[in-house]
Amino acid sequence: MSETLAASIKNAQPSDNELRFGTISNVSPITVLIQGQPVFAGRLGSYIPVAGDTVAVLRQDATWLVLGSTSTTDKQVSTILAAQSSAILQLTTTVTDVPSCTVTLVPVTNSAVAAVQWTGDFESTGTTATTGVCAVWLNGVMVGSPQAIFNNMGINGARATVGNQMLLPLGTGTQTITLRGNRASGADLMLRLNSLHTNLLVTVYE
Repeated sequence: MSETLAASIKNAQPSDNELRFGTISNVSPITVLIQGQPVFAGRLGSYIPVAGDTVAVLRQDATWLVLGSTSTTDKQVSTILAAQSSAILQLTTTVTDVPSCTVTLVPVTNSAVAAVQWTGDFESTGTTATTGVCAVWLNGVMVGSPQAIFNNMGINGARATVGNQMLLPLGTGTQTITLRGNRASGADLMLRLNSLHTNLLVTVYE
């Protein structure tokens, strides 16, 4: 009798609570190749995923957890760069660099990854409900998500410091990471990014 699909899948899966080894094929979402088959996995907070890493993976039911790299050379912090906004940025539909919030680096290896953290000090300057965005761009290209987002709810004077973070695989050669701001809805000049608490922090692992 031919084997059912459910039985085939069950037989192909390792038993629960089994430690396996695989290779990171994608970092967002984290995807591990185990015996040539891709699985989506979580990770321990101490491990920074890098494509190509050989990793130890623990399975519990349908959940996979990357415990860390088994490579002979784990990633270490190579560079820490920080930038602080130097002036107020009035938000319009035009995506604009946050003044002085740009860092440039040249990775030593071709598998470097950056842990990027940033905050935007949003302040409402009008009564039209408006959403402001503060996002990371790499080499002139918007990374996408996550972003730091604030909506003034139509309240003049409303203010909030909003932040976010991401893991950003880097390419070879000069890499430029820039913080940029704009409004996503509402009206121009209803929001601004103050300089006091708007900043960018980049930690590079190689």
